[in-house]
Amino acid sequence: MYTMLLHLHNTNRWLLILAGLVALVGVVLWLRTSRQTNWTRIALRAWVVLFDLQLLMGLALFAVSPILRAGFQDPFGHEPFRYFAMEHALPMMLALVLVHWGSYRLRRSEEPCFCHAWPLFLAYVIMLATTPWDRPLFPGMG
Repeated sequence: MYTMLLHLHNTNRWLLILAGLVALVGVVLWLRTSRQTNWTRIALRAWVVLFDLQLLMGLALFAVSPILRAGFQDPFGHEPFRYFAMEHALPMMLALVLVHWGSYRLRRSEEPCFCHAWPLFLAYVIMLATTPWDRPLFPGMG
């Protein structure tokens, strides 16, 4: 179960990064032209849904992970536990909140402006900064 969840979480990571990039490109074009396209709305919604799915898989991984189970024995002396419990999970949850908030603000805005979109850009930076890049790129590699 752990391996399957890890592979799903890893695969969804790439979909999440791609959906976020497409959504941000759409938002930038929307800000420049003042015309929201249908694909921008779809990409923004996909980013939100994929982020929610990633959180659920992450919480399930948190429950069954042998790394985290070992870390609960000695939380301060176990480096992977500290990384996944604090330096990865907490900023990703903050990024999730920012994606939801930014998406909501953009959907409700009369005129698009950066003042409504900045949470999305900040969320993308946080997401990229706290992604564990030392993991295999795709399931089954490494």
